[in-house]
Amino acid sequence: MPAFAQNMDILNKYHWKNRILILFSDENSSEAQRQLALWQKHKAGLVERDLIIFQVKGKHVSGPGAISDQWAGKLRQRYEIENLPFAVVLIGKDGGEKLTEKKLLSIEKLFATIDAMPMRQQEMKN
Repeated sequence: MPAFAQNMDILNKYHWKNRILILFSDENSSEAQRQLALWQKHKAGLVERDLIIFQVKGKHVSGPGAISDQWAGKLRQRYEIENLPFAVVLIGKDGGEKLTEKKLLSIEKLFATIDAMPMRQQEMKN
C-alpha cells in the first residue's frame, strides 16, 4: 500500500465514528497553545460531539494512537496548509472537510458549525 494511502487509513478508521480536528502550527506557536487550552476548557462539548484532535506541529504529528511524523507533510499537503503558520481543519464523520480556519477557532463557531450538520441534528434528536 502506498505511504499516502496508509496515512489516509489513519484518518479513515474514524470515518462515521468521529469528527476530527487537525491543528496545524509552527513548532513554538503560542496561538496553538491558546487553541488547545480553549478546547481543554470545553472538553465535555468536544466529547459530546465525538471530536478527536490531531496536532501537526512543525514536522511532528500527535493524536490518538501511534502516528509517524512522516505524515506531517502529507496532511499539510492534503489540506493545503503547507506554508501556513497556523490553521485548524474540521473533518466531518463522513470524511469531508467542513471548516478551515487560519486563526484561533472560537468554541462558538466550532460548535455552531457542527450542530448545524444534519448528522449532528439527528444525534441531538436521539
